[in-house]
Amino acid sequence: MVSQPLAIALVVAVNVRSWHASWGIDGKVFSDIMASGDLTL
Repeated sequence: MVSQPLAIALVVAVNVRSWHASWGIDGKVFSDIMASGDLTL
């Protein structure tokens, strides 16, 4: 089902947002990767 990966992506996205301040540029790069939909990390 597609709902499980979407739920995982949502949790990761929320975590990335909360970590963004401490990660700085790395957090932004990861956020951009998530936004692009590229989950092949």
